[in-house]
Amino acid sequence: MSTKKYAVVTGASSGIGREFAILLAHKKHNLILIARNKAVLNDLSEVLKLQGVDIVVFATDLTDEEKRQKCLQQLRNYKIDILFNNAGFGDFGDFVDADWPKLNMLLQLNVVALTEFAHVIGGQMQAEGKGRIVNVASTAAFFPGPKMATYYASKAYVLSLSQALAHELKPYGVSVTALCPGPTSSGFQKAANLEKSNLMKNVTMPSSASVASFAYKKMMQRAVVAIPGATNRIQVQLPRVLPKSLVVKVIANAQKESS
Repeated sequence: MSTKKYAVVTGASSGIGREFAILLAHKKHNLILIARNKAVLNDLSEVLKLQGVDIVVFATDLTDEEKRQKCLQQLRNYKIDILFNNAGFGDFGDFVDADWPKLNMLLQLNVVALTEFAHVIGGQMQAEGKGRIVNVASTAAFFPGPKMATYYASKAYVLSLSQALAHELKPYGVSVTALCPGPTSSGFQKAANLEKSNLMKNVTMPSSASVASFAYKKMMQRAVVAIPGATNRIQVQLPRVLPKSLVVKVIANAQKESS
């Protein structure tokens, strides 16, 4: 096993994951970058190596059980002190009309892969008596989400899991933070076909870099739930003060396809 310590970043090829990796490299963390696109990861690796840190690239599809297990087996050879569990995607449209293989991939990535990475690496951290885990959820975690029902549900799972793990692992010196950003400037919206949604009209989105910076700050503070942006922090309180039936209608209206 390598004696160096590494930070693992899943979904490192774009968006918040990429910016978090860049931030960690500037702070002199060695990195293990995981995503599907090998060429993009290799290009990012060459740039980050200029910071004088060691970069390991695992180009793999975490929705594939066999490939995921191979990746996790390789990770057992490294000392890991940070896990940024970021890989995930969304899908816009009515649930029953959705392509089931795509929904299954969403669940495999957003739920199963994230859970398994937290389980394996969290266990290593517990044995070491230290470590930090950031699981990327969303403000969607606080709401039911018509038109993106499976995505919203997957992020509610991530939030709930993270809060429970934070309690379990705290005595062992391991922190778990659920990062819950709202809409962020990245490739997520295009990949999820969210550009059709009213939710994206006239929305000023923060940059992925600013969200990554916020995530790092809250991770270092060992916050359990981290919600960037005052507006987002106010909005996630709505389910506490409004009837659930009304909350569902508000989200459904926000996510109607724009004409």
